[in-house]
Amino acid sequence: MGATSWGFDSPSRHQPFLLSFPAGGFYRPEMAITGDMRKFFYSFEVSLLAYMAVVSFLLILRNAEGLWGFLGLHFMGSFVVVSVAWVERRYPRRFWTILRHWLPILFVLAFFRELTFLIPEVHSFDDQYFDRLFSSWDQRLFGDVAGRVSTLWWPPFVEFLHYCYWFYFPMPAILALIFWRRGDEEQYRHFGTLYVTTMVLGYLCYMVFPAVGPQHFEFRAEALDGLWLGGWMHTRLRELEMITPDAFPSLHTAVALLVLAYAWRTHRKYFWCMLLPGGGLILSTVILRYHYVVDILAALVFVPVAMLAAHGLYRLCSGSARKPREE
Repeated sequence: MGATSWGFDSPSRHQPFLLSFPAGGFYRPEMAITGDMRKFFYSFEVSLLAYMAVVSFLLILRNAEGLWGFLGLHFMGSFVVVSVAWVERRYPRRFWTILRHWLPILFVLAFFRELTFLIPEVHSFDDQYFDRLFSSWDQRLFGDVAGRVSTLWWPPFVEFLHYCYWFYFPMPAILALIFWRRGDEEQYRHFGTLYVTTMVLGYLCYMVFPAVGPQHFEFRAEALDGLWLGGWMHTRLRELEMITPDAFPSLHTAVALLVLAYAWRTHRKYFWCMLLPGGGLILSTVILRYHYVVDILAALVFVPVAMLAAHGLYRLCSGSARKPREE
């Protein structure tokens, strides 16, 4: 492909950082340029640490119940991030490299689980104010949304949408794995920064606008169970999410848009492979009644803002204005 449209020169291809390990450690492009690591943390680690610091500050500000338990967990999480970063920098071997680069996924999952117990302490949603607000916006802007989408509840189509909705989990991981397997360290970290930053900023939005979504209030029609696994997948999802206000903005939509946009610029084959399930994922958020339409509209605004913030953080931590190459 031609020059990147991100506005920066594309760096050259790097040596593999998973598949090639010289006797003194794996090849690092930063070391080839400067002789040592320019920054202690990778940008995705800064996102994790900043999120824990912000949430801890909010908890202290609110004098939340269970404050010391939350602070203890955040201290332990920060200690793990700092320790793994230090050890991997000091002893750059395969185990520590893998752990350091893939550990953020566990943090993103742990942060989400924490939201179930944390948000009620930061911003109570017992009055369902934001659900009533977003539902009224949907009604004013689009009329009877549930009635309109019910015409699309054809069991085979509904079944397909359930599979797409669950693809929210592997969709970004597969793209990250593609960068990892081909040894493109800089691109892996750049995408990882965009993903992690998008997720934690979305979690902060959940705290500001706590809404659980229409699935908790509307009558669930039997047609929404699909053909085979749709009903089972919905039940498992409700068990996993419990009562967590995770509607506004729709991170399912945000992640799908992020992956598709990034794949379009960096891995066109993956983009075309993900276009159908990614598009189905976005449609499923409203058709399966997990989100209000305004949640999806908010995600359309949220994604570019999060990407710009994450890219700025990446540049700050890498000390370079260069942008990962296109394929």
